[in-house]
Amino acid sequence: MYTTRENNNNSRVNENGNTVTLDLRVSCNIFWKYEMKLTVNRDEYVDHDNNNDNNININGCCNEKKTAVFSRLERELCDAMIAHIHEDLLRNGQEELIQKLCEVSSKFHIHGHTTRSLLYHQSNAPHADHGGIIYICSHC
Repeated sequence: MYTTRENNNNSRVNENGNTVTLDLRVSCNIFWKYEMKLTVNRDEYVDHDNNNDNNININGCCNEKKTAVFSRLERELCDAMIAHIHEDLLRNGQEELIQKLCEVSSKFHIHGHTTRSLLYHQSNAPHADHGGIIYICSHC
């Protein structure tokens, strides 16, 4: 069992540093109110033999290369948010918005970050620092 502590970014980290709870928000005109916390095992996304987790996806999102590790992490975060929104729409009788979610969520992505900045809250890009909040973008 993991023990947790709060760090200075309001995310929880187990004592040996393998998991982090990320604060996700949606940057979208329709689904802007959605946010969630998602616990991620860092070891699933860090390649200790090949230090490539500082690669790309810093200055925007269009036409930039993404590492396979970043793409996999990005997909997990976006898929978790899509499931969260979908469940909420069903729970609150807003089935008419599910089709819109399907259309908009195909654009969900994260930019302004690297794998390291997502998992360790370390970034050299000033526009990526939102106080520990990770925005899932839908408008690029």
